[in-house]
Amino acid sequence: FPTRRSSDLQIRFSPRHERDDYRSAAAFARRAVASHQTVWWLADVSTGLYYGVPIGGPAVTASLHPKAGVPPNFVILSKPDIYDPSGAARTYLTRNDFKVTKVLPAFEIFARTP
Repeated sequence: FPTRRSSDLQIRFSPRHERDDYRSAAAFARRAVASHQTVWWLADVSTGLYYGVPIGGPAVTASLHPKAGVPPNFVILSKPDIYDPSGAARTYLTRNDFKVTKVLPAFEIFARTP
């Protein structure tokens, strides 16, 4: 019985079983907006809205193209196979010198390198 319990705990807290960290990704996006930064939110929109990300506002867009030609300061990308299946966002990030600055379960946060 003790081995079974420790095995269950190892599985439960294993990194591969972590839940998508929308809460932390959303908090990052909200802080960026409060600092007058622009964000591309390439993740589930309804969950982002639930956690208070002002998607559709002047600072946060859920598309691959900046509003009025203004590039983003940060790109928050979740599950590229779902939210960037064509690779267009990753191509944009590479061509425009964005680098991963933070990794969360199911998320990568990119910022332009100086």
